[in-house]
Amino acid sequence: MTKILAVFWQHKLLVMVPPVLTLLIVAVLVIFVLPPSYEAKAVIWADRSVYIKDDSDPIQMSSPAQSQIGRVTQLLESRTFVSNVGKRTPIAGSLQTSRAQDEFQASLAKSLAVVPRGANLVMLRYRAASPDLAVSVLTGLLDAFKERESQDHSNQAQLAIAYYSDRLQQEEAQLERSNDELRRYVATNPRVGEAARSPASLTAPVVIDPVYSDLAMRVQAERADYERARQALDQARQQATAAMQGDELGFQILDAPERPARPTRDMRLILISVMSAGALGIALSIATLTLLVRTDRSLYSPAELDANLRTLGSIPLILIGAKKTSLDGTVRQAVSEAAIVRMSISEMTN
Repeated sequence: MTKILAVFWQHKLLVMVPPVLTLLIVAVLVIFVLPPSYEAKAVIWADRSVYIKDDSDPIQMSSPAQSQIGRVTQLLESRTFVSNVGKRTPIAGSLQTSRAQDEFQASLAKSLAVVPRGANLVMLRYRAASPDLAVSVLTGLLDAFKERESQDHSNQAQLAIAYYSDRLQQEEAQLERSNDELRRYVATNPRVGEAARSPASLTAPVVIDPVYSDLAMRVQAERADYERARQALDQARQQATAAMQGDELGFQILDAPERPARPTRDMRLILISVMSAGALGIALSIATLTLLVRTDRSLYSPAELDANLRTLGSIPLILIGAKKTSLDGTVRQAVSEAAIVRMSISEMTN
């Protein structure tokens, strides 16, 4: 450690130049090479609209904003969806080839940022070379996503209608079977039927007949299940109608994209560039210091001398400057010629 500190102090300028130089180069590139761009923003309100609920579904366990962000991210991987977005922009004519569509998809994935702002708010930001292009691309993305959401809601509502219709039929059939079983029991036991119609049976039906009480309670429970299934079916039909009419169930635009007034620089890219330059500069400094330490042949303590040599003396390392101090326990030995002389003297005395 003493040798490393000493070498660093001797060559401090050479070691500290790489970080400073890399940061200066990156700053110049960011200012003169990285062109300013225009950023369009939009804010949407996300809400969960699931017709058939499943608490074990991981999507339903996340917040509505995170669910919508996941949907947008997945749709951006689809060339069909990206092409649908491109058709709504002024550059639609230049997206006729597969290469142009791939470039537009890569640009969309690079320049688009979708971040949550709470449990229900989602902010979308898109950067482009011109303000009109930034607004048109972000508007096209929202329109395409709204159209896809409407289609998905309609399809999901139709599945929910089919599911709840089948469930309602099953509940209705079960209720009919229970009613038939209750009517048959009452028909075979006339006294039970007469007692059940009396006012006392309303307060203590179990006292009348345990079998009748069990059948009556079963009919009551199945009638409640039937009503819940019917209400769920009506709700699914209402939501399907709203989806077909274009209502944004679970997706509403609060702040539409606006034309940016002046260009700005991508702070995220600048931050990444500065951090990368700093890491590269530090790595170069460490490599330079390692090389200087390995190539240094100076002796910094008596322990570095050969054990067979007799030490005549040592010269302490004194720092000349604003602070004149000596390194504790750090000495600089004589040069190699002096070591040879000491070796000769030691041989003569022996």
